[in-house]
Amino acid sequence: MGTFEMRLRDYQRLGRKEGINTEKRQTAKKLLEAGQTIGFISQITGMTAKEILEIQEDLKKNEG
Repeated sequence: MGTFEMRLRDYQRLGRKEGINTEKRQTAKKLLEAGQTIGFISQITGMTAKEILEIQEDLKKNEG
């Protein structure tokens, strides 16, 4: 396998990870908007409380 193919695989793998993280963030945002607790959201998404709190702060900033 050549260098190009190896780099392409790396980029594809990173793209999948980024996509998964984006989906998790969108799910967490929707759950926050629905009034769910941080603990519940963490359990469902696998995100840390800190990550969820950051999303919550972003939501508050966008409201006002």
